[in-house]
Amino acid sequence: MIRNVNSKSIIDNKELVSKLVERFNYALKVGNETKFMILYNILEQLRNHYILTGQIERDKAGNPPNPNKVRDEYKFVHGVDKTNNFIKKILKQITEIVAPEDKATFESEIPNKVPDIKLMSMSNQFDSYFKFANVDPKKYDLDFEELKGLRNKIFHGRRVDDKGQLDKVNWYEHLPKLTGELMIKFFGIDDLKTIKKKRNFG
Repeated sequence: MIRNVNSKSIIDNKELVSKLVERFNYALKVGNETKFMILYNILEQLRNHYILTGQIERDKAGNPPNPNKVRDEYKFVHGVDKTNNFIKKILKQITEIVAPEDKATFESEIPNKVPDIKLMSMSNQFDSYFKFANVDPKKYDLDFEELKGLRNKIFHGRRVDDKGQLDKVNWYEHLPKLTGELMIKFFGIDDLKTIKKKRNFG
């Protein structure tokens, strides 16, 4: 495989390449939330690389490019805690128009609704990257909106109730394989089928 990589790109980005390989290998040795967050972060780093090099999101990232400008959350005038509490207060008022049989459920789910409200629903921060790389997460049975929700839960320290969901995402056929393919493409190999294997004799 090493004969098929883009050697110039590898050398030019050797620090990032080394970091990605090290983190990917470490992710395969751990599990649960740690594995998920490492793999998700690798995708973020790859995407940010293409933003910083002006290959995607040119209109949003500005000049010079800044990945933080390509955000998928609204910007609020208050800090995180004050914003979250304000949204919870408004959602609690909505409980008044919820059917009596669903009130308790609605109210118990208010904390889980806050992150979704803060997201810009029309902007998926990875869409342009996946299109650029010509990779579809659905090929690996992954819903990226679901992955973002899982990431937000873990990042904000909330419990992941559905451990089966996490186990499925972390299974090698799903998020690890998607991350692996995107890393290979970053190394300059667009299609594994095109790799020229060296025959050994003797």
